[in-house]
Amino acid sequence: MENIDFVKWWGAVLATLAFGWNIYNTVTNAPRLKVKLRPETSYPDARVIATEKGEHGESRVLATYCHIEITNTGRLPATVTNIEATHVDNGNGTLSFGFPRFQSHSPETLPLFIGPGQLWSCRLEMDDLYRLMEYGKPEIHITVSYKDKPFVAAPNIETKR
Repeated sequence: MENIDFVKWWGAVLATLAFGWNIYNTVTNAPRLKVKLRPETSYPDARVIATEKGEHGESRVLATYCHIEITNTGRLPATVTNIEATHVDNGNGTLSFGFPRFQSHSPETLPLFIGPGQLWSCRLEMDDLYRLMEYGKPEIHITVSYKDKPFVAAPNIETKR
């Protein structure tokens, strides 16, 4: 009788370990996105805001941007379905900018397939974020196919310079 009890306990322990291993694999095999924001980034191909005449000739004043990088650090691919800039509502109404305001650094458009280890980047003009600051704290919302709620990243910006 004691041998049968030992076999039952051994089977219960092995079944629990197998169940735990399946849960671990399910959680770690999911896509995992990492979002980086770099405000006040300059690009040589930026939009010209103004031209200034100086003693050495004309110089161009270029727009600054918030650089956005989305990296898939998970083991499965992810699909980005939307990206938008909006704000935390402070009672002044709402304002948001959708994907057409974001300039992709690659030819891909939304919906965007990001495989494991791949990176996708884009940029949004800082003037758009400054405009959002008038309504509340700016945020970047990234909607993905495998989650109900979007990823929210808040750029660390001060007031307009």
